[in-house]
Amino acid sequence: MTPKGILFDFNGTLFFDTALHLEAFRRAFRFYGKTAPSDADMIKNLFGKQNQQIFRETFNPNATPAQTAEFDERKESVYLELCDERPECLRLTEGAEELLDTLQKKRNPLCDGNRLRSEKHSLFHGASKAGSLVLLGKYGL
Repeated sequence: MTPKGILFDFNGTLFFDTALHLEAFRRAFRFYGKTAPSDADMIKNLFGKQNQQIFRETFNPNATPAQTAEFDERKESVYLELCDERPECLRLTEGAEELLDTLQKKRNPLCDGNRLRSEKHSLFHGASKAGSLVLLGKYGL
């Protein structure tokens, strides 16, 4: 059976950017007047969650969508600034570029699994129902 699409986990699987996310979280915590947890605690309790959920759990359980969106935008803009400041950190894991090139040549639609957590993505829903979705990353191949 030929897969209709490839769902993959990017951060921490194909691209090791943990240090950049940790620093972005530290800066966000400072901005909101809190001391950031240890790196180990951030990895354990924050990684794998959407920024909006993190804001509600950490700063304000009654946050409005606008407040959570502001936190998301702030943290992600810091992350992107760090990417610009530290280009030496911007490397795919060994073999990732070749894998993605091969998949693209075979015309397999690609989707980062992180983007599916809050979205109803037609590729994910249609292909998973049909049993023809390949998952790459921590929970797949």
